[in-house]
Amino acid sequence: MVSDLAFSPNGKILISASGDETIAVWDSLTRKLIHTITDHSNMVNCVAISPDGQTIASGSNDKTIRLWNRRGYQQRSILTGHTGWVTSIAISPDGQTIASASTDKTIGLWNLHTEKLIFSLTGHSTAVLSIAISPDGETVVSASINEIKLWSLPTGELLRNLNGCYPVTFSPDGHILVSGGGKGKIKIWR
Repeated sequence: MVSDLAFSPNGKILISASGDETIAVWDSLTRKLIHTITDHSNMVNCVAISPDGQTIASGSNDKTIRLWNRRGYQQRSILTGHTGWVTSIAISPDGQTIASASTDKTIGLWNLHTEKLIFSLTGHSTAVLSIAISPDGETVVSASINEIKLWSLPTGELLRNLNGCYPVTFSPDGHILVSGGGKGKIKIWR
């Protein structure tokens, strides 16, 4: 089962995360498999690619976030700190920060370059299942099955609580936030 997909910024590479503990790297033009990454020890739930296209990030039920160099697909680092499955990840538009969501009810904000945890954000009452970063890089939105929280990316401060559920995403201009609303509906905030 494919659990997540991410394109490189130029659209030439597609990364897929899978329940068989692998990450597949595809040439999106030829649709051929370029490489398979097999270092996770449990289902891979999510993948992201940095804005410069040089770093692949993955999150897994093995409770880790792993960073890979795009050239050569060598593992660069293992980020540990979550005590539950890593369910969703996002990389900030400036490529400085990775946000991670987990079944441990926390959000991790990590410095992509130092590979250190900046903030561990708490406040969700259930597993955090979706995360997104606004296009201006100022806001992180996290969502569970019954609540949405907006956080300041620079400070980790909780900005707002919303009623809704996962998944969450921002419009390209950042002026619209969309979430699941339950019962097959979506919710839109401006």
